[in-house]
Amino acid sequence: MNKNLLVLMMLSLAMFACRREGKKMSLSGEWLSAEKGQMLYLAGNEWVDSVEVRNGKFEFNLDGKEPDEYVLSRINKGEREILLVYLDNCRTYLKLGEAEQVGNIAWIKCEIEGNPVGAVTWDAVFSAMKDLWGETTIRKFREVSMRGDLASAFILWKYASICVEFMTYDELTGYMNKLSEEVKLSPVGKRMFSDLGEVLSMAKGATAPDFTLNTPDGKSVSLSEYVKGKKVVLIDFWASWCAPCRAKNPEVLALYDKYHKEGFDVLGVSLDTDKDAWMRAIQEDKLPWTHVSELQGWDGNMRVLYNFNGIPNLVLVDGSRRILATSSELHRGLKEVVENLFK
Repeated sequence: MNKNLLVLMMLSLAMFACRREGKKMSLSGEWLSAEKGQMLYLAGNEWVDSVEVRNGKFEFNLDGKEPDEYVLSRINKGEREILLVYLDNCRTYLKLGEAEQVGNIAWIKCEIEGNPVGAVTWDAVFSAMKDLWGETTIRKFREVSMRGDLASAFILWKYASICVEFMTYDELTGYMNKLSEEVKLSPVGKRMFSDLGEVLSMAKGATAPDFTLNTPDGKSVSLSEYVKGKKVVLIDFWASWCAPCRAKNPEVLALYDKYHKEGFDVLGVSLDTDKDAWMRAIQEDKLPWTHVSELQGWDGNMRVLYNFNGIPNLVLVDGSRRILATSSELHRGLKEVVENLFK
């Protein structure tokens, strides 16, 4: 056999072996300050393993487990401390430190070696734990989402309902399409597509679902017809019995009075079941815009169609039903969002 060919074959076999070795998932590490007999516990959707820390070192048995989010926990000085671990098909080595209290949870500080997916995912997740809507967290979510690897799937799955608040429909679908087939078919990838798919239709830039409902006097109104020719329409899901909704009405009314002539309108969609109570609330709060309802409360179709579990729920759209702002953003600053659109 040609010597050069033999060398080439040996190199190829070595590279193949490295790739296969790289696919083996392992979790080990060190907790140098651990006292004798201290234990670490690992769980995912089900129990995984428990290990005693010996001479400051530990290793978990991951037989039969797949890349996913796992919870590592310990009892330290009488307190339960935890760490979210994002495993990939590779070696993950953890250097556990002391804990940092965030809210009601003591999070274990940790250096992660050998697993870049786990490192960048935990960095973004821990940032969110400390300041979910902060600029740093949002920047990290974007950076991780655009990677196209398992870390992207972790973030887009875990924070699906948050990502749709500051990422556009086109941006999110771009990140999803960038994922490799291996990631898409992984347990995390499948959950990501399922969970993100449920909320993606309400992301900025998506087309708000059309619907047709009746006014109190029985007139049929469709959203697609109602928004035509208008610059901005606020779809306001509310009810007469909802105190926060009624408290929000003066702010909405002030915006309506200020910008209605410039193309701003409101469509009130009530989750009432009592027609008289609904009509009475409209009159008491002096709401001049069009109002519609199924009069079926939470049993109607609107909650499912617009994917919300509480009211007031606000959605801002343009004249083609394109979503301009979602409910969380509008709750944080309805006045600022609307005024910026009319500058």
